[in-house]
Amino acid sequence: MRKLFYIFISAIMLAGCSNKIDERVLSGKYHFNTYKLDVLNLYRDHTYQHQYVNTKGQVFECKGKWRYNGKEILFHDFNFFNDLGPVGGAGVWISRIVEEDEKIHLIYSSDDNTYFEKE
Repeated sequence: MRKLFYIFISAIMLAGCSNKIDERVLSGKYHFNTYKLDVLNLYRDHTYQHQYVNTKGQVFECKGKWRYNGKEILFHDFNFFNDLGPVGGAGVWISRIVEEDEKIHLIYSSDDNTYFEKE
């Protein structure tokens, strides 16, 4: 009976781990789902580049490092942008990762269904 219990617990733990996305597939180019000129590039060396082109064609950019913890990515020195430029100061952005229809989404806001989607 005890052996059956351990097998059951192991199966539950393995099922919980299966949702983890392999870090190697995270690097690449992402576009914001509601504004395609908001682009995020994640590099394998754990650096990133965020580039935003406003409606006047001005380019705003920030760079920094990212770290994956198994379910979220932490972006250090991250800036959000709007049409006027950076909003607030640089800080840490924590983005939850969701895989939907075989596409990787870095969640910006669950309430508004906004995210960066990997190409």
